[in-house]
Amino acid sequence: MSRHIGLLLLAASIVGIVGSSVATAQEKKAPPAPTGFRKLAAGVEVTIAPKLEADDTFSLHKFSELLAYLPAGDADTQFNYEPKTASLKSIATGGDGTKPGAGYLYHSDVWYLEFTFRPLRTIAVDVPKSDGRLERKVVWYMIYRVRNLGGHMRVTTKEDPKDADKADKTHEESKIEFVDHPVFWFPKFTLESKVKDKKTGEEIFLRYDDKVMPLAIDAIRKREDPKRKLLNCVEMSKAQVKVSTDSEDNSVYGVACWEDVDLRIDFFSVFVHGLTNAYRWTDPPEGVKKDAKIGEGRKFVYKDLQLNFWRPGDEFHPNDQDFYYGIPGEVDFKWIYR
Repeated sequence: MSRHIGLLLLAASIVGIVGSSVATAQEKKAPPAPTGFRKLAAGVEVTIAPKLEADDTFSLHKFSELLAYLPAGDADTQFNYEPKTASLKSIATGGDGTKPGAGYLYHSDVWYLEFTFRPLRTIAVDVPKSDGRLERKVVWYMIYRVRNLGGHMRVTTKEDPKDADKADKTHEESKIEFVDHPVFWFPKFTLESKVKDKKTGEEIFLRYDDKVMPLAIDAIRKREDPKRKLLNCVEMSKAQVKVSTDSEDNSVYGVACWEDVDLRIDFFSVFVHGLTNAYRWTDPPEGVKKDAKIGEGRKFVYKDLQLNFWRPGDEFHPNDQDFYYGIPGEVDFKWIYR
């Protein structure tokens, strides 16, 4: 069996294993709510469960750098202990020596976090300007918490016993193990929308990144729950999210803040980056240039959570009741690579 066919079988086996095991890995009861904090009414929070997918653990790619730097005379050079049909060129393309393949199979271990958030709200606070004076601003914010459910995907491989005495070891046994371990994550919250220019009628793309605003966060904490510590995105990246159990809730709470948001916005999305380490990449379509740096032109995309919202109010009298989770006619949320 060719190396390429073996890789495809491996990918198929991973999909089958995950399909029967993901549900088991995520079947964990919510632990009892901690005491001493403000109790929320049922339905106030929205929880987005992790979405484990087998495709996140592997990808097929060619050794583009090897192809770029491969001297013409060495294209047919063979390695020791490789089949006679395997040359440098065939290895770089993931083929079997007679024709190029789709590439080699890259594995990666993948973890996920559960995400729970409260409805968006606004608060008016004094924020410092560059000259040291304070300026009154309306800050949009979203309180959230992340929980580590465990059951993270780890890919293990070993040689097929049938290939033990063969020089061409084209088969590998692969499986996904579900393991529990703490997680460090690096959150980024981006609010994006489009509005129409009143003069030209053209759509204007708007993007706002989460800001570190200590004064605003202090005011938000006093308003929402004085006893609850809310971390900004920088502090959150330093907090280890331990695995929660049925008897112990190790959720970590944070708040995302945006300032100077255009009040003409009616529909918008919040993209939450960092809830998983799943990623993909593509090489330049024209291939890697010989004089290029390693990785130059390579594009990475990461799995983010998209939350959709709408506010039917106007730009002159905004209030907390303007925000609604979900957009009419659209999905409330989705996982996307971007």
